[in-house]
Amino acid sequence: MTELSDSNIFLTYKVNKFFDPEFFDLHPYPPTFIWLDKNGKKMKEHVIRMDRKHDIYISEIEAGKGDYFFVYGQVSSRVDQANNLYGFITKYANNGDTIWTHTYRHPSYNQEDYFHYINDLIEEDNGDLTVLGSIAPIGGKNEVWVFRVNSEGCFGTDSCYQFTLGDHDVILPEPSVIKCFPNPTTGKVSLSGIPLNETYNIRIYSIDGRLIVSNKERNPSEIDLSHMNAGIYLIQITGEKANTTLKLIKI
Repeated sequence: MTELSDSNIFLTYKVNKFFDPEFFDLHPYPPTFIWLDKNGKKMKEHVIRMDRKHDIYISEIEAGKGDYFFVYGQVSSRVDQANNLYGFITKYANNGDTIWTHTYRHPSYNQEDYFHYINDLIEEDNGDLTVLGSIAPIGGKNEVWVFRVNSEGCFGTDSCYQFTLGDHDVILPEPSVIKCFPNPTTGKVSLSGIPLNETYNIRIYSIDGRLIVSNKERNPSEIDLSHMNAGIYLIQITGEKANTTLKLIKI
């Protein structure tokens, strides 16, 4: 759910159309969009109709800096016996008209057994989108995927109806019990859950994939971001005993 620039509220959920005869040849659990006015009264509803070979998994909806909003997550399509899983972003006008929609896959992980998912995005002041996603083989380990596109969802090209990404950085994390706190932070954060008696590589990336800091430290207990600008950072901690990537917000 998100509040739009016109003060209306937009939300989405999946509706059960399994016994609806109109959806006999369509996906029985389609995403549904609902608009409410500022008092919570329903203004309109839109059910996305798609055939049974397709599905949409919405990660998040987010208001833009103008009279529009973004919906993003994963879209799947089944061809023969293979499932193709793409990350997607769609930009809608506040009234629900589609401004653009694109699917994304990393070229180094373009096999059909890899899923691609858009987890989060930030709209920059110039309209560019910094996007945080994930890639993994089905049933395998996630990898962090960071890229940036322009206000049309493209890499500066005249046309990008559907495309796979160029060669962009992929950060290789491994989920673990390592945590950082406080998060958000104004400066220093403490680390917990790191196995002791080991030297770790610590790398700090900006949300657009730029390496900001890289150093080695034995038994690290805190990270200092006080000299960095406010924003979202990815903290990659790697060693023989633990590998993880943490998302940290500096305020």
